[in-house]
Amino acid sequence: MFIRYILFLMMALALMLPGQRLYAEKSTTLPAPQDIEFIPVLDSLLKEGVDAARLEALFSHPDMRFNPNIPALFFTVQDSQLDYGQFSRPESISRAKHYIKEHKKTLKKAEKESGVPPEILTALLLVETRLGTFMGRNAAIANLASIAAMTDPEVQEKIRKHVGDKSRYPDKEAFRKRAENRAAWAQKELAPLLRYAEAKDVHPAEIKGSYAGAVGICQFMPSNIEAYAADGDGDGIIRLSTHEDAIFSAARYLKEHGWKRGMNIQEQERILLTYNRSRPYARAILDVAEKLRD
Repeated sequence: MFIRYILFLMMALALMLPGQRLYAEKSTTLPAPQDIEFIPVLDSLLKEGVDAARLEALFSHPDMRFNPNIPALFFTVQDSQLDYGQFSRPESISRAKHYIKEHKKTLKKAEKESGVPPEILTALLLVETRLGTFMGRNAAIANLASIAAMTDPEVQEKIRKHVGDKSRYPDKEAFRKRAENRAAWAQKELAPLLRYAEAKDVHPAEIKGSYAGAVGICQFMPSNIEAYAADGDGDGIIRLSTHEDAIFSAARYLKEHGWKRGMNIQEQERILLTYNRSRPYARAILDVAEKLRD
């Protein structure tokens, strides 16, 4: 992989047009990432037109490390094993009711614009990030890059051995197809996350996220930020780590996917399934929302 990487950089330099800047001033080489597994990811971002100087700053960050445990989760985790019942327990409902009181003005304004009730929005944020108290431990972009690295057959094999007999895809060909599918999906999320970080004026590796790369209190995938995120506090910058922006963004997403006042439970569940394709997830939100109305 390293040889391919060097050859790619040599070709890129040879094809540069006069006045075109591929690297930052005074820079003649782009160092390899700290982990060679990221080389195909970096190559893809270069081909997509991401500035090389930005990539150098990104892949040299101490938190930008390949983590095999992240892509491994896509072969081991089963939604049916997750404890969605925890969100309907008394202590969780009590915290959610307090959240509604604390953010009443924002929730009501979001409902007026979208038709999504405060109970649904609060329940969604409870299930996603425990109302913003847990938005992930690792850099979202490092997680996404670790998944995207599975475009390389060598990385796929490394992950397959890492997962071992815990894999839900024991057949090698099925494992390969799953790996390539998830890798292509993750690669498409990297550039939007870089643009989001730039708009916030923060280093991309400082944004924490889920193992799948979702960020903020409302856990948006980066591509959804560009499509549906909203500036709830009116400061001109979307920061999904703020409650106002997260609430308005979740409300806008649900509205854009068909949420209307007066829908029955089945229709509400159908909309929530666009947020996360998990029936237990959608039903957990509806159950919590019902308890919040009591």
